[in-house]
Amino acid sequence: MDNGKPYLYYLPEETYTMQTPRYIRFDAGFKFRKNNRRYSWILSLDVQNVTNRENVLDNEWVIGMNNTIFPNPETDLGIIPILNLKFEF
Repeated sequence: MDNGKPYLYYLPEETYTMQTPRYIRFDAGFKFRKNNRRYSWILSLDVQNVTNRENVLDNEWVIGMNNTIFPNPETDLGIIPILNLKFEF
């Protein structure tokens, strides 16, 4: 169906010829546990992607001006802190 929008054709011989950059992520965390007679509690802090690297998850190919094709990368989140408090009975 022709609706006036440009269509992106994939060339079979160019399939799997491009790769995204390496995915590198460093996570860190610590855990503190306190044992009592009737219960225990655990406090933990985990930090995901400590280096704040924007790793490429996927490329969406966009047709720009003059019918040029370029990738529009989708990246993951930056630093993600996770604080957790857990009680055990």
